[in-house]
Amino acid sequence: MGYAAFPVHAEKNTEISSAEKIMSEEPQADDVASVTINGTTTGYADIANAFNAANGNTAAITIQQNCTLNQDVEINGGDITIYGQGYTVTSPSGTAITINGGIVGVHDF
Repeated sequence: MGYAAFPVHAEKNTEISSAEKIMSEEPQADDVASVTINGTTTGYADIANAFNAANGNTAAITIQQNCTLNQDVEINGGDITIYGQGYTVTSPSGTAITINGGIVGVHDF
């Protein structure tokens, strides 16, 4: 199993309001990712919101299409597995994910 760390200069802000989640309970065709926590899978139209939802949980993030991470994301804990399924997640800043704690596994990118 491979692990990856993505250096970034992120500001701490892990609270997510329901308006920010921009999610659907059932994954939709236009979702860029889905997050499974405790057997419940939720689709996200914004990849940053998917990462923020998984943060601190035992979660699986499944990338569903090529996408762009338009804001920095910080992972502070949890046991998160990211399944890339061959898709690409890009960032205009070049670095967008900071891993400060927890376990993060990355597969199939």
